[in-house]
Amino acid sequence: MNQTQAQIDELKRTTEQTAEMTTQLLQMNGKAVSAIEELRQEMKDVKRGVEDLQQDMKVVKQEVEVVKLGMKGMGLEINEMKQEMNDMKQEINDVKQEMRSGFEAINANFERLFHEMNKVKEDSDIKAKKWRLEVIE
Repeated sequence: MNQTQAQIDELKRTTEQTAEMTTQLLQMNGKAVSAIEELRQEMKDVKRGVEDLQQDMKVVKQEVEVVKLGMKGMGLEINEMKQEMNDMKQEINDVKQEMRSGFEAINANFERLFHEMNKVKEDSDIKAKKWRLEVIE
C-alpha cells in the first residue's frame, strides 16, 4: 500500500511538472507566435518600402532622361565639359603651385627673420654681459 501511495505521489509530481512545463511551452509558443507576427508585419513594411523605392527609381530614371535631353538640347557635350573640368583642374594646380611658392618664400623670410632675431638677441646678451663686467669693474 505504501508503495502504491508512493507511486501515486510520484505520478502526481510528474503530472504537476508536466503541467508546469506545458504551461512554459505554451508561453514560449505564444511569444514565438507574437514574434513571428511582428516579423510578418515588418516584412510587409519592408516590401512596401522596396516597392516605394522601385517607384522612386522609375521616377529618377525618367528625370535622368529629361536631364539628358535637356543637356543635348542646350548643346552641351560631355567632352566639352570634361575639357572644361581639366582646364579648371590645371588652373587649380597652378594656383596651388603659386601658393606653395608664396608659402615657401614666407617661410624662408620667417627663418631669416628668426635667425636675425637670434643674432640680435645674442648680440644684446653679449652687450649686457659686457656692461655687467664694466659695472662690476
